[in-house]
Amino acid sequence: MAELETIEHRVEAGNSIVELKRRGEAYEVWVDGKRRLATDSHGGEDSFVDLALAPLRDRDDITVVLGGLGMGFT
Repeated sequence: MAELETIEHRVEAGNSIVELKRRGEAYEVWVDGKRRLATDSHGGEDSFVDLALAPLRDRDDITVVLGGLGMGFT
């Protein structure tokens, strides 16, 4: 497995640490030491969509368009 390299590191409001890392060809977004998004998998983005749409699941009178949630797989 390729070595994990930190590309960018910053402290956001509330003191959350957000990092952009690269492992070989893949890029990863880490928040507070936990991998949240990655270009080589999109489970995190799928989870964000499921969470956001859960309250609307039983509605058939609306249309929802999502975009820009992460690494381009949504």
